[in-house]
Amino acid sequence: MLDAYIPDGALTLEAEQKLLGACTDLLLRHEGVRPGHPASRALAWVFVHRHETYVAGAPAEAPHYKFVCQVPEGQYDEERRAAITRAMTEALVEAEDGRWPSPEARVWVLTFEVPDGTWGGLGGRVLTLPGVADHSSGRPDAVTANSASPNGVASRHAGCSTLPRAKRNPERGRKACPGPARRAQGVDSAMTATSPPHLPAARSASHEASQPRKRGRDHGAVRAGRDIRL
Repeated sequence: MLDAYIPDGALTLEAEQKLLGACTDLLLRHEGVRPGHPASRALAWVFVHRHETYVAGAPAEAPHYKFVCQVPEGQYDEERRAAITRAMTEALVEAEDGRWPSPEARVWVLTFEVPDGTWGGLGGRVLTLPGVADHSSGRPDAVTANSASPNGVASRHAGCSTLPRAKRNPERGRKACPGPARRAQGVDSAMTATSPPHLPAARSASHEASQPRKRGRDHGAVRAGRDIRL
C-alpha cells in the first residue's frame, strides 16, 4: 500500500495519474512481486492525500511531497529501500516537469514493513504473511485456510513455500521453515543447554537411533532423549 501526499493543483491531472501508476509498479516490483500479476495488482492501493505544507513555520512556496510505502514484513532490505526511494523521486521530478526548482529536495519517500499479524482485511480477517502471499498469488482458498489456523502456527509452516524470496531467507531476521534435520538440531541444543551441570547432556532421538541397541540393565537408560539414568 502507498500513501501519496500531493498538494492540490501541484501536478496536472495527466501527470498525476501517470505518476501514481508508476509508483504502483515500483511498489510491487521492489516488494518482489510482478507488477502485471492481476491478484497482486488488485492489492496495490494508493491513498492520495491533499495537504498543506509549512516549512520553517511558514507556508511553503513550492509543493512538497511525501510517499509512504507499506509492505509485508521482510520484503525490504537496504538495496530495495534505496532503489524505490530513488525511483519514486525520479518519477516525481518527471511529473512536475520543471514547474518549480529543485523538486528532488521537496520529496520524502518513507519505507515501512507491516509486522506479521497486523494486516487486517479481506472480509474482516487478520492475515499472517503466508496468507497475504497466497492471496497475492491468486490462491483465495489458501488464504481462508491460513486465516483460520489457530494462532497462525499452521499457516506459517504451510505457506512458507509461497512466500517471496525475502520471507524464506533466514539471514533476513525471519526463521525459515524448519526441516527434520534443523528440528533435531534444535532439540539437541535445547537439551544440552538445560541439562544440570553434574549430568551428561541428554542425547536426542536422532542420535540414539544411530547407535547400536544396548542390552542388559543399561537398555532403556536413554529413551527418546528425555530419560537420564542417574
